[in-house]
Amino acid sequence: MTLARFMYPNGHIEEGNDIRTIRVTILPDSIPEGPESFQVLLTNVTLLSPLDVSYTDQNGLQLDMEPVLGPDTDKEIIIEKNDNAEGIIEFTDSLLEVPEDVGTISIPVVRSGGVFGRVSALYTVRNMTASPDGIDYILTDGEVIFLDGQSRASIRATIIDDQIKEFSETFTVSLIGTVGGAILGSNLTEVIAISKSDGPDGLIGFAASDLGRIIPNPSSPRDLTFTIELTGGTDEYLTGAEVRWRILGPNSDAVLTETDDVMTSDGRLQGSVTFDPQTRTSMTFDLQIRPYFGPEVEEVFRVEIYQVVGAGEVVNSRKTALLTILKHGDPNGILQFDEESQQMRTFSEPSDDRSPTIISFGLQRNQGTIGDVQVYWEVQDERKSLVKTDISPNNGTVDFPAGVSSSRILLSILPDLDPELEETFQLVLISSQGGAEINPLYNVSRFSIRPNTTLTEYSRYMTKTSPSGWTAKERGTYSFKSGERVVPWDQSRSTLS
Repeated sequence: MTLARFMYPNGHIEEGNDIRTIRVTILPDSIPEGPESFQVLLTNVTLLSPLDVSYTDQNGLQLDMEPVLGPDTDKEIIIEKNDNAEGIIEFTDSLLEVPEDVGTISIPVVRSGGVFGRVSALYTVRNMTASPDGIDYILTDGEVIFLDGQSRASIRATIIDDQIKEFSETFTVSLIGTVGGAILGSNLTEVIAISKSDGPDGLIGFAASDLGRIIPNPSSPRDLTFTIELTGGTDEYLTGAEVRWRILGPNSDAVLTETDDVMTSDGRLQGSVTFDPQTRTSMTFDLQIRPYFGPEVEEVFRVEIYQVVGAGEVVNSRKTALLTILKHGDPNGILQFDEESQQMRTFSEPSDDRSPTIISFGLQRNQGTIGDVQVYWEVQDERKSLVKTDISPNNGTVDFPAGVSSSRILLSILPDLDPELEETFQLVLISSQGGAEINPLYNVSRFSIRPNTTLTEYSRYMTKTSPSGWTAKERGTYSFKSGERVVPWDQSRSTLS
């Protein structure tokens, strides 16, 4: 028990007194807590004086009576709940702004301090410019409940999505009381703002044809035209707008400050177009794509509308135009097997009492080493199917970090107890990520595993058992002594074919 301590660990009762008080000090703190308890126990009693007593028996009688504890030897002390143990309830924010098409929203409510017991907070809803009862939103007065130990809850409301051109509309939710012992905090009212919707003062965005454009690296400067449209709206609210755009990238969301790849004809990386009042029209601007004559990775630029000065609502789905300039040359490299691995190689299978044999295949990344690249590979049999036995692993990936031009694939030939003829496999580079190409002329490395048993040649008409357990059962066939497998016997060479 950390909140209480005894003034004395033990005490005594003077002669002639029959009552003695045990004093316990309760230590205060500022931690919200529910009821807590501890016990004070009488564990032992000893006579201090007089000392000339005798507890021995004489003729069945005890000369002096030894002091003993009575039946009531323990007391429970309960420290009542304190420091707002049930907690303080309030909103986390004073304003929550949501789009009209959000559907259902959650308005966060927090319970700080104590979390003892089940409590609830009563709330009321008031209209400001938004209309209730399913017109703009659905939410009525109610209560938000916190279970014992719970510190966060929410009030759920439904926002109605319609096709009416509307400016921002609001309603409020206020906490007005509690049940269960909690108290209210200071942030008791939250304003819910439904954002402007359906473009009452016009909808602004890039033309659909500009949203995703892909072009090759040009051999000479090339101009591209981008179109920003203003549509919809109500005449009285179409008061004119300046729409500002800028270029981001490449391959990032950073605002572009310097580049030799894309800009206006006079070198600018941002600009604007202007719409006159009461007009629904399209405005254009040109960007110049300049050639790059060395190897270069694929670059994606974002031309975004970042600000509207005046009337108009930017449509999120048409806020950004993507411009992709395809890679030039092979900046990420060409992947292939090295010269040694391009040759057919033969390996021996380990005996059954040895560890797997490790074999290595070198990979090269030629021409370019820009960026991180990953290549996927498989081990296939003669039928070009993924192998299931003999080799491990049978597939995987190899990573080439930026600037690295070589790597290796390591395979294990597994021991095998079954006699087998020579087997042929191929390690194939299947696909890559990161922009690198796979050289189709050198994407396969072939290898074989020698037979794992010694076969004895037989004359054309002899029948005998080899040391490996093979038997010439008849002219033209060989089979295992203890198995069912039968393989051709080349009679002209007197060997297994």
